[in-house]
Amino acid sequence: MGIKIQNLGPNDQLSLIAFSSTVCRLFPLHRRSDTGKHQALQAANSLVANRGPHIAEGFRKDIKIMEDQRKKNPITGIILLSDGQDTYTVHGSNGNQ
Repeated sequence: MGIKIQNLGPNDQLSLIAFSSTVCRLFPLHRRSDTGKHQALQAANSLVANRGPHIAEGFRKDIKIMEDQRKKNPITGIILLSDGQDTYTVHGSNGNQ
């Protein structure tokens, strides 16, 4: 993750979302200056495993951020880094898993 952050270009944007028992956006999506890259590295290095990951909720938050930026940034992507298997069950509208 640190390599990705350090290699961000001047027009690249980054937001970091932590997902464990809760989902939290650590900072908003915007361009990363050298200071911003340093802050992003600090945030990434501060992450610790806490219970099981809630991957589905993490993706929901990611997708919302991307949809909100669609007109400004037509090219987007998500990089998912996890230390384990999703431990939460997501039920569809019909009650199935």
